[in-house]
Amino acid sequence: MNNLALNPIVLPADGTPQRRHIVPAKYRLEGYDDTYDFRTLAYDVIWIERQKALLFVCPKLLNLETVFKQAKITASGETLSRHRIKRYRRHDEVWIACPMPPLDVTLDLQEISLYAKVSRQTDVFNGKNVLMTKSKDNELPWISDWLHHHVTDQSANAALIFDNGSTQYPLSDLQQTMETVAGLDIAVSVASDFPFGSWKATKLLHRSMFYQTGMLRLRTHNQNMTVAASAIAERKTVGDLS
Repeated sequence: MNNLALNPIVLPADGTPQRRHIVPAKYRLEGYDDTYDFRTLAYDVIWIERQKALLFVCPKLLNLETVFKQAKITASGETLSRHRIKRYRRHDEVWIACPMPPLDVTLDLQEISLYAKVSRQTDVFNGKNVLMTKSKDNELPWISDWLHHHVTDQSANAALIFDNGSTQYPLSDLQQTMETVAGLDIAVSVASDFPFGSWKATKLLHRSMFYQTGMLRLRTHNQNMTVAASAIAERKTVGDLS
């Protein structure tokens, strides 16, 4: 099965505002900008039933907090207010009271209008021992072997893989590979093609690694699950999945 999809909000490439750097220029090496996330405002927008609120799971907002503070925010046509920003080391969360589950959300600023559908929490992983990771262009036979290892050695019976924009095969091939692993009751691949973050710095090496933490936080989708193992795969690096 694969019926999960992210509903991101991304700022226009040719406009402002953009996320400022989190690492000072004197520590950034050549190529740092290539994988820095200047434009993702939110990886996903989720309606959380228990809190009766919309949750925006974001990279570190930094100066982009002003987007939420200045925008007129509407959900299915109803104006929302009373937002709250929770700040963490490598990601942020914006919570906005919303008593009923909306279909979509719009952030209107003077110069731009940003729109996204709203995700809902799912119970497909309830009670499962879930293997969760991120990957890009790792070889499919190797992924199959890796999944099989955790099924046999850690009793994993479900798997969730965020695909960080693979170019060597379509998402459907990853999904099919996951579904052929014996012992997995649930197998879900999710497209998540966002900037990975740069390690090209002399200090504050991992400060721009927003993506990894953001994807792990998106397990908010899935309640009552035990994580059998979670791992971070650098782009085109098979070994880091282990």
